[in-house]
Amino acid sequence: MAEFNFYINDKERIEVISYILSKGSRIIPDNGYRSEYYRIIETLNDFIEGACNGEHKYFITDDSFTFEPLLNCKNRFSEKPLYSIEQRKGGPYIDLCFFLGYSEDSIIPYKRSCLDYYSRFIHYNSYEEYSVHGELKLYFKDLVRFIKTKCKSVKKNGRSFWMSNEVLNEIPSVLQNL
Repeated sequence: MAEFNFYINDKERIEVISYILSKGSRIIPDNGYRSEYYRIIETLNDFIEGACNGEHKYFITDDSFTFEPLLNCKNRFSEKPLYSIEQRKGGPYIDLCFFLGYSEDSIIPYKRSCLDYYSRFIHYNSYEEYSVHGELKLYFKDLVRFIKTKCKSVKKNGRSFWMSNEVLNEIPSVLQNL
């Protein structure tokens, strides 16, 4: 699994979403739904409204690398109709998560963001696995490059963290003991 963790503030999160939308990509919240139809974020206002309601995990799909539908299946354990997108089924897609908080003993006392993708997915109409194509990897690298333009690598406790200058200004205590 390719993974990139980073720390950016809410304004910069909106800039990342704007960049993804400017590429014509689709952003789908990883929510519980009442039907097999899922919501697609089409505007920054859609994103902001969802974030205010606690949305924080998303699937990114794009015509350049997504060639199968995502499956939004009924949860068999729920009494109420509840649907959720099956992980690794269909796609492929990129996961984006904007965590809403952090633990008190975190090395970096700030809400983390994460971008990742699975190396293998399962065809939506079978149990056969397939590897992601180069287009998804290129898209992922481009998105990481965009995020890194806002960040710098900071070493703390022997580890490197990508943090935006805005976040470093918000939590100057991170700069201590570097």
